[in-house]
Amino acid sequence: MIKNSFVVGAAIASALVSANAAFAGGLTQEVVEPVIIVPAAPAIAGRWEGAYVGLGLSYIVDAEDEVGVHTPTGTYLGSIGDMGLSGLSYSLSAGYRWNNGKLVFGPELRVRGGGKKEEVSYTAPTPPGTSIATSDASAQMNWEATLRGNFGVELNPQTLLYGFVGYTYAEFDYKVAGAMNLDTTENTDGFDIGFGVEYAFNDNWSIRGEYEYAGYDRVDLTAPGGRYTSPTMASQSLNIGVNYSF
Repeated sequence: MIKNSFVVGAAIASALVSANAAFAGGLTQEVVEPVIIVPAAPAIAGRWEGAYVGLGLSYIVDAEDEVGVHTPTGTYLGSIGDMGLSGLSYSLSAGYRWNNGKLVFGPELRVRGGGKKEEVSYTAPTPPGTSIATSDASAQMNWEATLRGNFGVELNPQTLLYGFVGYTYAEFDYKVAGAMNLDTTENTDGFDIGFGVEYAFNDNWSIRGEYEYAGYDRVDLTAPGGRYTSPTMASQSLNIGVNYSF
């Protein structure tokens, strides 16, 4: 009887040990290597999109106009000479750009001043002929406003190559004395065209350089007595400026 009890106890003990081992094994968790998820870089808005303002400096290298004198009936008497505006001027500008892929486009308004002035003189031959007398003439551009469209391509995230075309409106002082006596201030308009390159230092500041051609409509200026001249101003300029983008 005692022997049988011993055998039964041993069997129960063995079963308990096996069950405990199985239970303990069930608590062991499989080690899983962590999965590192790298978030995608957020999309960066185009550097060349949004509103901006700018300051500029221009050097007008050529603005030729022949000062011709006509009778009231339209007969051409002769020319006092070629008068060309040249010199430095300053400008203020503001605009907005849209960025579609590498294409950049938008409007810009610029106001330019500086009081550029040019004078020309004519000395009549001796003895004097029947054409025009000894004369002096001068012209000065007081200010100019230009509304243009800029169209460019992004060469890289920092460099923009662009062209522009637009409408320009200007005020000139015009004086002639001698062959005719004229002292007037006139407004005239025309077209504006050119190209440039802009380089961004950071998200806000950039520098640009441009070549620009502006051509103005002819204006007939009539002096007392009926003689008149018809200035047709045109200018070429080299521009440099800084822009601040918002």
